Amino acid sequence: MSSFSGSVLSYKKQVTNSRAHRLGLSLGSQFRSAELEDDPNERNNTNSNNNLSFSYTWMNYVNPESEIKFYYGFGPGVEAGFQKTEMDEINSKRTNKEYTIGLSALGYTGVEWFLHPSISLHAEYQVSATASYTQTQNINKNKPADNTVKQIVNERAFTFSGNGVRFGLSVYF
Repeated sequence: MSSFSGSVLSYKKQVTNSRAHRLGLSLGSQFRSAELEDDPNERNNTNSNNNLSFSYTWMNYVNPESEIKFYYGFGPGVEAGFQKTEMDEINSKRTNKEYTIGLSALGYTGVEWFLHPSISLHAEYQVSATASYTQTQNINKNKPADNTVKQIVNERAFTFSGNGVRFGLSVYF
């Protein structure tokens, strides 16, 4: 099982019998360091990767009085990320930085079966359309000559993807 709206926080508030709001917050961070042993260049590599995403969706139940409820939902999402890689060698140091921002339109449909008023099982299919902008900076500094070469690449992307079927268990308080 995985989160429906966010990996850190997935919250649903029932507004009426037939409507709810969902919000999700996801955070991710990774740091890796590698040192190559017995290498004449004595290379050290570090990599850090951080990302954050937030979504807010409106959820509508088609048959709110039924035990098995069909629903659909839609809303916006935003994501941001930063990745930095450093490669340190005897004669040079290379640094790559990548900044990403994205805006999404999210949609989903599913069924929810209430086993008890505070416990339900559900299955959901999600889709998203995302427009993103990424800037990559490649910096190469040669140590003996002490000169620096900087290259900047700007990338725009649009992706449409199905996020697969998710199965879940919800507990309501």
